Amino acid sequence: MWFEILEQGTPIKRFKKVLNELSFSIGMMDVPETEIMLPYEYLAYLGDRKQIRIHMDGRTFLGYVDGIPETDTQQGTITVKVAHIAREWRFRQVPTNYAVKNLTISKMYEDGKLRYSESWNMAFDEVAAAHVVDYVFSRQNKLEALTKTCELTQDIWWRIGMNEDRKIEVGRFGEKKPYWITTHPTTAHNMQMIETPKITEDYSNVFNMATVYGSKSDSGASSMSLREVYENKDLQNPNFPVVIISSDINNERDYGYEQFTALAPNNDLEYSVIDIESVANESGLFIETTFAFEDLSPFSLEDENGSDASKLKDAGKWVIPQNQRYLTQAESEQNMRAFAGAMLALGATLQAIAGIAANIDRESGFNPNLFQGLNVNANPINQEGFGLVQWTPYTNITNWMQERGYTDYRTYGNAQVEKLHEEMETGQQWIDIGYGMTFQQFWTSKADPSYLAVVFERNYERGLYDHAATTGPRAIEIYNYLKEHQDELGKPANAGTYDDEKIKTKVVKLKQMAKEADGVWDPQLFIELYNGKSVDSDGVAGFQCVDTFKLILTILGDPDANRALGGDGYAHQIWYRFDALGYGAYFDRVSTPKLGDVAIFAASGETPDSHVAMYVSDAGGGRANFFGQNQGASYHNTVSLPTTNVLGYLRVKSQFWHEGGGDDPDPEPAYTPAEGGNGTNTIKDSDREQAAVTAYEATIKKLINARRTYEVNVKVGEIPADLNVGDMVQLGYNLEVTELANCSKHQQKILTMDRWWYVTAMECNVAADGTETWTLTLDKYLRLEREVQKQ
Repeated sequence: MWFEILEQGTPIKRFKKVLNELSFSIGMMDVPETEIMLPYEYLAYLGDRKQIRIHMDGRTFLGYVDGIPETDTQQGTITVKVAHIAREWRFRQVPTNYAVKNLTISKMYEDGKLRYSESWNMAFDEVAAAHVVDYVFSRQNKLEALTKTCELTQDIWWRIGMNEDRKIEVGRFGEKKPYWITTHPTTAHNMQMIETPKITEDYSNVFNMATVYGSKSDSGASSMSLREVYENKDLQNPNFPVVIISSDINNERDYGYEQFTALAPNNDLEYSVIDIESVANESGLFIETTFAFEDLSPFSLEDENGSDASKLKDAGKWVIPQNQRYLTQAESEQNMRAFAGAMLALGATLQAIAGIAANIDRESGFNPNLFQGLNVNANPINQEGFGLVQWTPYTNITNWMQERGYTDYRTYGNAQVEKLHEEMETGQQWIDIGYGMTFQQFWTSKADPSYLAVVFERNYERGLYDHAATTGPRAIEIYNYLKEHQDELGKPANAGTYDDEKIKTKVVKLKQMAKEADGVWDPQLFIELYNGKSVDSDGVAGFQCVDTFKLILTILGDPDANRALGGDGYAHQIWYRFDALGYGAYFDRVSTPKLGDVAIFAASGETPDSHVAMYVSDAGGGRANFFGQNQGASYHNTVSLPTTNVLGYLRVKSQFWHEGGGDDPDPEPAYTPAEGGNGTNTIKDSDREQAAVTAYEATIKKLINARRTYEVNVKVGEIPADLNVGDMVQLGYNLEVTELANCSKHQQKILTMDRWWYVTAMECNVAADGTETWTLTLDKYLRLEREVQKQ
C-alpha cells in the first residue's frame, strides 16, 4: 500500500506509511470515507480540497481532503479526513423538475443532466441497462438522484468500482465469485478466517406489509394506489402479492391468498404489499407500515400523434408477462390474434401468417418475452433463443429492440413483428434451400398454409430437427382459427397505416450509404448492414472473426486489406504485428474504448484461439458487448465478453470517420423536456400503470431491506482484487454452532439451504506496519446495512 497527494490530478507528494491504523468501509449505495494521521509537515501539501489516492493490491481509493479535524502541534501530527471522490456527485444538482419518461437507466446517464461528468466511467449490467424509468427528479443532487433511481427498482443498486479512480457500477449484481471463506490457509480461491465469525441478529425494525401513498415534494398532494398492479397479476411478483385491506376484509380471496389470516385494518388503508418471505420468517406475524413516495404521480410526455411504430397498436393487444413463464391457452390465442392483426397491417397474407404462427406456437407459445428454457441468465455463446421465433442467440433480437427504443417488455410483441418485417424487406435470415421462394414472396403468398409452415421452418428457422409432421397440420388449424376470428384481428382494412415507406426508405438509404462508404467509417451503419450476415473477406477457412477486421480495412480503403496476418494466423497477430502489417495507417492504439473501436483478444478464457471484434458498449461486471463474427455463430452478432482478455483497442483514425461519427442515418427525434414542467399531455392508463409499477417495485426493495437480519461478520486476511459488495461467495463454516435456534424454522431453512452468501459490506483495516485485514458482512439477501436503513 502507498499514498499520493495530488493537485489538479498531478502527484505532488508520495509516501508509504501513515501514523495510524487506516480503516474504511465499502457498502451498497454508499460513499466510503476514512481518516489518516500524517506528520505535521505534510500540512503544507494539503488544503484547497487536494486529492489523496490510496493504492492497494488491485484496488484504488481516490478521495479528496474533506477537512483536517485535528492538528496536534505537541505530537507533531495532523488528522486528515478523506472522502471518496464519489462524494463530488453531491456538488451538482439535477435540473429542477427534470422528467424522465420511458428511458433506460443507461440512456439516462449518457449526458450531463444526471451524470456528474464524462470523467466518470458508468458501468451497467444487462438488467440495469434495460430497465425503464419514469420519474420526475426535483431538487436533488446527483448522488441523491442516482440513489433514487435505484431505489425505484426491485433489485438494482449502485456501488463504487474500486479498480478505477472514478467508476460507478449499476446493476442487479449477485455474481457468484469462485471464492470460499474457510479456516484453511489463503489461496487464490480461499480467504482464510482469522477470527471466529460474529453473528448479529436484528428484528427490532421489521415490517412485512406496506401500504403505499403518494405525495408531491413541492407541498402538493396526490393520491396514488397500487390498483393497476392489483388488477393485473402479470405485473406482480408472486412473492410480493398486492392485497386490499379495508372494511370489506378478505376480498383478496379470489387472488388465491387463502393462507393469510383475516387482516384487521387500524386505519382507512387501501392497497398493501405483503412480503411472504418475511411473514414466514416471523412465523406468520404481520407487521404493518406505510410508505409515502414523493413525485411518483403518473405523467405523460408522449406526443399526441405517436411514433410510426405505435400505429401498430390497432392490430390488437398482447398479453406479455413480466416474469418468465409459459402462457395459458387463452393468453396464447389472444397473442395469436394480436400477431395476426399486426402482420395483416404490414401486408402479410393470412396463409403466410398461419405458416409463421405454427412455428411460433412451437418455439415460444406466442410469448414475446420468453427466454429459451425460461433461462433469464442465458449466454449468447450457448446459442440460447428469445422471443416469438426464438432469435438465436437472443442478442440478435434484444440488441435490435434496445437500439430502437423497445426497452419496455410490454412493447415486445409489435416490436418483434416489426423485426420480422424488416428481415423480410432486407432478406435477413432467409436462405432458400430449394423452394424457389424469397421471403418477400413468402410474405404475400396464398399457398397452402401447411406448405408455407414447412417453407418457413426450413428457410428461416433452420433448426437441428425437422418438425414438418406437426407444424404443417398446426398451420391448417391456426389458419381456420384466424379465418373464424378475422373480425378480431385488428383492422385489416387499415393495412398500410403503419409507415412501411419509412422502413423501405431507411433500407435504401443504408444501401446507398454503403455504396458511398469507401474510405469512411460509421460503426452504427456497419452494425445495421452486417448484423446477422456472414462474411468471408479473404476466402480462407470460412467465416472467421478476422474477416470482420479485414472487412473494416476494405471499407477504409486499404488496397491490401486481405493480406495474411503472419505468425500462427490467429487474430492476436493483429495486435502483436500491428506495425509490421502497416495497420498504423488506419488505426490508433487507445486504452479506453468507445463504439466502433476494434478489440483484439488474447488466446485465453472465453476466447481460447484469440479473437477480434468491434466494441459496442460496456456490459458491467468486467464485460462488454462486442459486434463480430464467429463468436457463438457463423454470422455477425453482438455478444458479451470479458474485457480482461482484451490485449488492446484500435480506433479508426479521425480522417476516416463518417460525418456524425456513426449516427443513425434516420434518427428518431429526441425529446427535450420543457423547462420546469412534466409535460402537458393527457394522462393515460399506461402512465398510471407505470407509476403504480414503479411504486410497487420500490416497495418491494424497502420490504426486503426491512426483513430481520442474520448477518455473519467474518474477519479475513487478503481478499481477491475483483471482490466487491454485491458479489456472492461461499462460506465454509458450520452455522449450527451459532444461535440458529432463535430463528424460525423457515429462516433456519434459508440460512442452511446452500453455502452462498451476499457480501453486503467490506471493512478494510490497515495497521501502521501495512498489515491488511478485511471484515466481510455476509447476508442471504442483498440489501443495505441495517444502520443505513434506519437512517
